[in-house]
Amino acid sequence: ATQQLKSSITLGLRFITYLVGRTITFRFTAAAQPRTTEMPCLNGSRLDAQLAAAALTLLVLLCACARGADAGRKHSSSPPPPPGPPKEICGRTIVVTELFNQDNLVTPAGIDISSMTDLSSFVGYQLGYVDDMFLGSSASNLSTPVGTVTSICYFLSTVNNYCTSTLSFGSFGDITFVGPFNDVSGNGFQNAIAGGTGIFTGAQGSVTINVLNGGQAWLTTVGLLKAPKCT
Repeated sequence: ATQQLKSSITLGLRFITYLVGRTITFRFTAAAQPRTTEMPCLNGSRLDAQLAAAALTLLVLLCACARGADAGRKHSSSPPPPPGPPKEICGRTIVVTELFNQDNLVTPAGIDISSMTDLSSFVGYQLGYVDDMFLGSSASNLSTPVGTVTSICYFLSTVNNYCTSTLSFGSFGDITFVGPFNDVSGNGFQNAIAGGTGIFTGAQGSVTINVLNGGQAWLTTVGLLKAPKCT
């Protein structure tokens, strides 16, 4: 669009310069000739009209090219960058609350999960969990999930499991940790961080889990050796 604008301006200016030159030549020649001399090809009124038409044409071209250049700038402008990760997941300590979601529970075929009060039928099996995850520990933060917690747990007993769990923070990345899971209300234990993706790539450290309500709610505190790569 910019090159087109330059070309149009150059062409218009050349045309106007040509007409101006012819007008000056005509007027100079006409002044030196008797009034009876006919010069039909160099009529002054006609040249003045042509000069005005050329100026108008140049103005129209300039306006059209300016609109085209402006539209080109709007079309080529890059979209705004995506929002960055929330500050709550950019430090070495990250606190989230996990709430059990029975709809996403994956169990071996043939095992009745209509009642979660008796877990004895799960002993010796692996179960899969995909639970909602919320930032912080305050109940006021439990309105919009920030991600999910995906776990594969082997049931050693009704309360003692060994789990591989992943905290997924959407497009920002994941943190994976492994270890024993003693699911009794009031218990606290630690798991080792195995790694991460996205802003958590190369993650090392440990995860402390506090059982708020056995089988229903857990408070997870991530302790990283290095802060996530948020910038």
